[in-house]
Amino acid sequence: MKDNYYDYIDIAKGIVIILVVMMHSCGFGIFKSYLPSASMALFFVIAGFLQAASNDRKGREKANTFSLIKKRSIRLLQPYCFYSIVFFMIYMGKDILSHTLSKKKVAVEVFGIIYARDSLYPLNSEKELRLLTIMNNTMWFLIAMITVSAFVMLLDSWYRKSKWSASRKNGLLLAGGGVGVLLTWAMTYLSILLPWSMDLVFVCGIFMGAGIVIYRTNFMEKLIKRIELIIINLIIYIVCCSFNHNTNLSMRQFGGNNNLLHIILYLVVGITGSIVWLSFAYYLQGKKVSLIFRKTGRITVLILCTHIMVIYVTDAVINRLHFNMSNMVIYWIVQLIRLALVIGIYIGAGEILKRNKMTSKLL
Repeated sequence: MKDNYYDYIDIAKGIVIILVVMMHSCGFGIFKSYLPSASMALFFVIAGFLQAASNDRKGREKANTFSLIKKRSIRLLQPYCFYSIVFFMIYMGKDILSHTLSKKKVAVEVFGIIYARDSLYPLNSEKELRLLTIMNNTMWFLIAMITVSAFVMLLDSWYRKSKWSASRKNGLLLAGGGVGVLLTWAMTYLSILLPWSMDLVFVCGIFMGAGIVIYRTNFMEKLIKRIELIIINLIIYIVCCSFNHNTNLSMRQFGGNNNLLHIILYLVVGITGSIVWLSFAYYLQGKKVSLIFRKTGRITVLILCTHIMVIYVTDAVINRLHFNMSNMVIYWIVQLIRLALVIGIYIGAGEILKRNKMTSKLL
């Protein structure tokens, strides 16, 4: 296996996490309609890809599935718990000093960390209880990845070990996927968001399953030779995005009025969008310009967990410098300089943290 075999995976992660940071910091205009669905889907697709690559290594086919699930869960829980504790201590200390600390706020924040959702109620609910409000609102994703990974790893274990014919197993998985979509639609009528993203397990499981298929069929290696298929995929992605606005996976918002059609569109957008970014990353693979994206893609957990705090701090600095942010030229110059500095600092921090076995688990 070539050393750069997975380079395009890291490049794709790096590109998308940078765009996510830009979207959270400055809105990123029209791309709000085209980025959110594909960005979250891409990380689940890549998780499935890497999971399949790991499971197919020599000797792993006989490994106990539950021990693999436990190992992966611990790997994701470590940064979740560490950053949650750090942000909790910072905010509680801040409230103590300002004499605004209340038992209710402490209880809500602790509940949010355990519940692992950034809200108890869906986006359009009449009720509202925001959770994960201490700059950790993006960290629900790590626990969602644990839930979905466990589900998909059990299915993949059954698929690899079952003596049924491939056509029979594939048919059963397709039927199960259809049932999963229907169950997801039924869960959109729930009055609350379920803990640990259990209401997203089927949709995100389909994304992870797509990643497994991409790996085991060498899909990208074949697709990159067919430019017409890449263009068709891009057109499908853009068209479906145009009909499926207002998506927010963390809030169980699949687009539009959240009906069955919008869930299906969300799946199409997520898979075609992931292929768009993977194709672009594959093209960049081996080129000098890809270095920054590759390095960024290897520290996505660090960026995911802390970039809201970094945006908050840098916003405060920019406000103190009194730039004329109403001037769009100045606005974008400031935003791009901030992004370059922040990514540079992140990459430097990642290089330092990865030198130690314990701190490398935070990346």
